[in-house]
Amino acid sequence: METIESSERTNYQKRIRNGLTQNGFAIHNALFSNQEMAQLATLIETAKSTDDKFAIRQFFEVVPLAKQLVFNTDFQLFFQQIFGKDYFLVKAIYFDKPPSANWIVPWHQDLMIVTNQKVAYEGYTKWRLKNGIHYVQPPIEFLENMITVRIHLDDCTKANGALKVIPASHSNGVCKKLDFTQEKSVICEVKRGGVLLMKPLLFHASKRTTNNLNRRIVHLEFASKELKTPLTYRERINFSN
Repeated sequence: METIESSERTNYQKRIRNGLTQNGFAIHNALFSNQEMAQLATLIETAKSTDDKFAIRQFFEVVPLAKQLVFNTDFQLFFQQIFGKDYFLVKAIYFDKPPSANWIVPWHQDLMIVTNQKVAYEGYTKWRLKNGIHYVQPPIEFLENMITVRIHLDDCTKANGALKVIPASHSNGVCKKLDFTQEKSVICEVKRGGVLLMKPLLFHASKRTTNNLNRRIVHLEFASKELKTPLTYRERINFSN
């Protein structure tokens, strides 16, 4: 028989999974400690160049020491208990929204993946090459399979550009037209060290900060489906033990 503690943990994990399935997002606070977030911030500041003050793409290539800190025992246990061990990392980006770069992010879905090369396969569309990196929109089944985890290095509130989402909007697949004035949005406020889990097809956006505080995020995307060979995910990392 399960103990009360393990039963509560199982129910909590079920709520996270159901939240992702039904609404397209879920929030889990206190996954990382303040000390771990401070260590991660120090690694980022040390690795940043003048060209990537507000964003670092291919994050773990630029900040390789962050891998051990991000994929620690607590993260692996949390992730695997909810999603199992078949998932692997396919994209990692660092974002900041400081007062000096206070931009609006319009409503959108995350549709592009990063691959090792370009191959003209049916269903792989919108190829583009940027800074020597191949980006493509894969078939819908890949996007539906993926999970995003956004790690918050700062308390993220409405006042400093917390992500807002349209619940269940991921259920419509790739959607080019949506009347945002008729859709109810939710602001995802997350504590420092907490994570926002979401489906990439979920419509999301963010406003400018109004409190002059940073909003630093490590954005991670995971998949468990392999691409059609010889295509592979350029940033793939097997993080599970």
